Amino acid sequence: MLKEYDDLFEVLGKLDGQYRIVADQSIRPVMHPLRPLPVAIIKRVQRKLKEMAAVNTIEQVDQLINDWVSGMLVVSKPSTEA
Repeated sequence: MLKEYDDLFEVLGKLDGQYRIVADQSIRPVMHPLRPLPVAIIKRVQRKLKEMAAVNTIEQVDQLINDWVSGMLVVSKPSTEA
């Protein structure tokens, strides 16, 4: 399937306009604990986060803006990235 629709997975897309996610108010928010990063990959992860922020894929948040928090899970992929 990925080969058939490979043109859809070439770059990150962006939807036009603003969107709102509506959550079921009967569900209690959860704050998952942060996952520790191995010391050996911290600089690589920081570099990748800066790259992603530079192209507006992600945005740094300095204050808690809601009660839902999920920890980041870093998975290394075999690639040419260093």
